[in-house]
Amino acid sequence: MELGATSVKNYIDDGYSGAYLERPALDNLRDAVAQKLHDCIVIYDIDRLSRDTMHLLLLTDELEKNARFNLALVKKVTGIEPGVNLFDINTGDCEEKLEARPYVQEADVSRKLPDTIQVSLTLREPEAVVLFNKKYVMLDGDGNVLEIRKQLPHYTFLEGLTVQEAKLGQPVKIKEEKKYQEYTSLLKKMNDADLYFRKIVIQENNIKLFVKKNLYCIGTKKNIIAGMEDGNLKAVLFAINKKGIEKGVVEVGDDQYYSYSKTAK
Repeated sequence: MELGATSVKNYIDDGYSGAYLERPALDNLRDAVAQKLHDCIVIYDIDRLSRDTMHLLLLTDELEKNARFNLALVKKVTGIEPGVNLFDINTGDCEEKLEARPYVQEADVSRKLPDTIQVSLTLREPEAVVLFNKKYVMLDGDGNVLEIRKQLPHYTFLEGLTVQEAKLGQPVKIKEEKKYQEYTSLLKKMNDADLYFRKIVIQENNIKLFVKKNLYCIGTKKNIIAGMEDGNLKAVLFAINKKGIEKGVVEVGDDQYYSYSKTAK
C-alpha cells in the first residue's frame, strides 16, 4: 500500500447515517483508538466520520487525545527497547525526559518484575487558543503552552489578547492579564456546563460566544454565566443545533430570557 501499512482494518457502517454518533463500526473504532491499537487512521470522507458539527468536534478531540502519546513515542523519548535489562534502565531519567514534553504533566516509570517497565502518564489537555506572531498557541487550563500551529485548531479561540511570549512547556505571557483571567474563569464555567464555543470575545459590556462562524450568543457576563450554571444555555443551543440553524444571534437576557434573531448584530 502507498501508506506502507502491513496490517489494515476497515471500519464500515453500512446502512447507518453519518448524522448519528452511535454506530457499531464507529463505536469499535473509538474503542480501538482508546486501546491504542492503530498507528494511523485514514478517513475516506469527513462526512463518514460525522455530518454533525458538534459530533465531529467531539470525535476529533477524542482522536487527538489518544494520538498525543502512544507506545512508539514513549519508546522514542525514553530510549527503552525490548530485551534491555530492567536494572540498566534509569527510571528517574526516563521520567525527566517524558516530563520535558509539553503535554506531560507527570510521569511515573517503574520496574515490574520479572520483565516489565510500567509507564504511567498524566497529560495536560488543551483548553484554548490565542494568536501570537500569526500562529496559534494552544494552552491548557493553567496557561501552559502545549503546541504552536500555523492553522487554527478546533479549541476555543480567545480574541482580543496580546501575547508577549509563548514558549513550549511554559506559562504564556499575556499583556492583558486581568482580562485573560476572565477568559480562563469563563472557560472553566463552559467546561463544567459541558459546552463548546469556537470563539469567545469579552467586550466592555457583554460577552460573545460563537457556536459557529455566523452563529453566536451574546449577553452580560452575569447572564451568560447564569445560563451556563442552570443549564438553560445548553438546552437552547441543543434545540438550535437540532434544527440545523447555522446563522444568527441568541440574546441571553435578564431572568434567563432567550431570544433568537436571524440577523447578526
